[in-house]
Amino acid sequence: MTDTKDRLPRALLVLRFAVFLVLVVWTMWKFFNPAQQTSIYRAYYGVELSAASMYVLGALELIVVLAFVLGMQKRVARALVVAMVCTTVLTPGRLYFQPFMDHILLYFAFWTMLAGSFALYYLRDADVMWTIGGPPAETSVPVARGDRLRLALFVLRVSVFLALSMWCLDKFLNPTQTTRILGNFYNIRGVSFVASYGLGVLQAALILAFVLGLAKRVSYGLVMLSHIPAVLAPWSQYLHPYGGHVLLFLGAFPMWAAC
Repeated sequence: MTDTKDRLPRALLVLRFAVFLVLVVWTMWKFFNPAQQTSIYRAYYGVELSAASMYVLGALELIVVLAFVLGMQKRVARALVVAMVCTTVLTPGRLYFQPFMDHILLYFAFWTMLAGSFALYYLRDADVMWTIGGPPAETSVPVARGDRLRLALFVLRVSVFLALSMWCLDKFLNPTQTTRILGNFYNIRGVSFVASYGLGVLQAALILAFVLGLAKRVSYGLVMLSHIPAVLAPWSQYLHPYGGHVLLFLGAFPMWAAC
């Protein structure tokens, strides 16, 4: 119990800040480029909004996002965040049926962000570090024990497995993309298709051990460490978050926090 009491709030804090990072960048996009956001809402949601409406929506989202990161009105704020992330995850719709084309794989990381948002809602009484008006830390552990904690961790693990398995399959079904990614983001050039297949085999073995809970200290640790390059590789693009598909790269942060 003592171990859970010490480690769980820290883990939830990391997860909360990672989800907040993505949410606040998304929200500020409505202020910095309302025209582009209007076109996205038209194309994906079938809703026509004016620039003024986009500013209002951004202001409302910002209130929710700040309440979320500060731990205020946890039940309401976190439920709204789950709804916001769920909408974003489901919006690509038909694109998931063509996962190995261009940037589509990046969307799968947001399933982990959704799982993280759910975990933060489900275990909200245990998320007490750096919050306003949260319950005392000593009262949080009994609430988070048992079925709630097991279910939240299971959802996180499956979501991470889903994203990683798609990247693993990409090495077999579209090795050209693997060699391009290694060259562009990791400066590793000349990777052959055979090497891509070899990386895929190693990754498959690791993520299977991870999802099955085998040798947890090793498999969980390797999954977490192996995801660090994916977080750091696009660092220069983070300086221009509203260009191209850069916003999609931000999904790597909640995914790493979940790991």
